[in-house]
Amino acid sequence: MKKVTICTLLMLVVTITYAQDFGAERSLDQIQKTKSLINFDEHTKVFNSQESDYKMISSSSTDENGFRTVEMIMLQGIGNEWVNYMKHSYEYDTNNLIVETIDEIWEIDQWIFDSKGEYLYNENNLIAEFTTFNFETNEWIYNGKYTFTYNENNDVIEELIEGWNNNQWINANRICYIYDNGNRIEELMQNWEENEWVNAGKISRLFDNGNCIEETMQLWEFEIWMNDMKFNYVFDENNLLIESLEEDWEFDEWVNDSQLTISYENNLCVERLNKLWIEEQWLTISRSLFTYDETLIIERLSQDWDLDHWEDDNIYLFSYDENNNCLEILCQTMEDQEWVNYTIYSNTYNENNNVITRIREDWENGQWNPNYQHQFTYEEYTDVFQLHHLDFLINNYPNPFNPSTTISFSLNSETTKNTELVIYNLKGQKVKSFDFAQDDSNGLYSVTWNGKDDNGEPVSTGIYFYKLKSGNYEKTKKMLLMK
Repeated sequence: MKKVTICTLLMLVVTITYAQDFGAERSLDQIQKTKSLINFDEHTKVFNSQESDYKMISSSSTDENGFRTVEMIMLQGIGNEWVNYMKHSYEYDTNNLIVETIDEIWEIDQWIFDSKGEYLYNENNLIAEFTTFNFETNEWIYNGKYTFTYNENNDVIEELIEGWNNNQWINANRICYIYDNGNRIEELMQNWEENEWVNAGKISRLFDNGNCIEETMQLWEFEIWMNDMKFNYVFDENNLLIESLEEDWEFDEWVNDSQLTISYENNLCVERLNKLWIEEQWLTISRSLFTYDETLIIERLSQDWDLDHWEDDNIYLFSYDENNNCLEILCQTMEDQEWVNYTIYSNTYNENNNVITRIREDWENGQWNPNYQHQFTYEEYTDVFQLHHLDFLINNYPNPFNPSTTISFSLNSETTKNTELVIYNLKGQKVKSFDFAQDDSNGLYSVTWNGKDDNGEPVSTGIYFYKLKSGNYEKTKKMLLMK
């Protein structure tokens, strides 16, 4: 029973805290992208950790090429036909921030308003308030409100959740955060009961070299904190997670529950091995094996351990177009020693490499039958910052590179005082920051990165991100170091 309770609390955290998962300046479209990854099938978790160009599972509201999502229509398969089900529309402000989303449902051959969300931002363009509405009796009625408070480092320190009742906002829940050197070391979840905040759950974390090595979850019971679950994490020299151990609190001591071991080649996950603690020993349960074409995942094979040998369970096969956009994921299951179709996901893209349709079909009675379909509509936009500050351009060459690459960008000279260029690894950890010099009087700048961190130590092969920030505008691009 305790696990159900803590998992409910964790889902609450997952739902409303993505604004700070990989840095204080995480934008709304990134929040939505991450949530879509979490809600997708289990195999996508590995892809997310490697930042693969796996567009099947996410459609960001904006992209670096100047396009943003304005509408998403979901259709569901009924028989052999696609039928309208839901429509999601986006509205933006002049800073290209989402200010309103509207959901409509298809009823009696027409779109009917269902719900909407309104967003307010602070002076740093971080979400300050998110309000939800339901459409009832031909008008929008308040439903819930989320208010975010930040510290001087733009870290969320409180999330307040309120519900609308009797024409007023009533406290419901809140989450308070504590940080140490930029690491979130505590999350305190409280419920509003009888006009006061009452503890509900708490997550405490220990960090080493920027990596979370221990995560303890507790519940507030009988006016004291009671241990519930604990996760221990081990990382290799490249800061890649290689082991996750779950323990449960039973009879006043921590007891092993499950273990995940991850193996890598060239910083790409090649195996995930799962074990359970049964009768005072670790028993192998299952594993997933990953195959790549360079850095693109092309196969994930899942197997179960049966006494003394591995037995195939299911397989995912991936295909891509010439731009490395994921076109298709075919899932098959093993039945009677042969692979049988189960589910297929397929994407189509426009000339700007934005996904325009995402389809899932299920294999039944010897044929593919429609399950659901997403259709995306985009519009081109011009960034307001660019209108006021000439061209904001940034690129690196060569890419991929070994051993060094040059990052070049252009800025109006008036903005350089508040400009920073930082390189991050896949975990969002800062690797290298630069003091750059002006190349000429036209505002052209360049720096060369030699593949070393701020301590002068060589970094490992893999994908890195370089972010240029100037004023309220920022731009992030990706590069690949190959050794």
